Amino acid sequence: MIGELIHLQNIKMFSDYPDVVSVKQACEMLGGKTSPTLVRRLCKEGKFVFRRLGREFRITKLSIIKYFYSSSQEGEICE
Repeated sequence: MIGELIHLQNIKMFSDYPDVVSVKQACEMLGGKTSPTLVRRLCKEGKFVFRRLGREFRITKLSIIKYFYSSSQEGEICE
């Protein structure tokens, strides 16, 4: 239910992005100042649902949205 609600609320917010995004696109979704190194580290820490295709990471858009909301609820500072 919560995942569905989050998804419905963000259809417009991330409508320009596919359901599975690259590291570069994930950086853009997280505010543009997030480094690719941080995104890869968050993947390895299990914060995002992702798959590796060769050397490339592909991350689900929904996991980025969930991370964004869980981080803001915990009061983390976005840089």
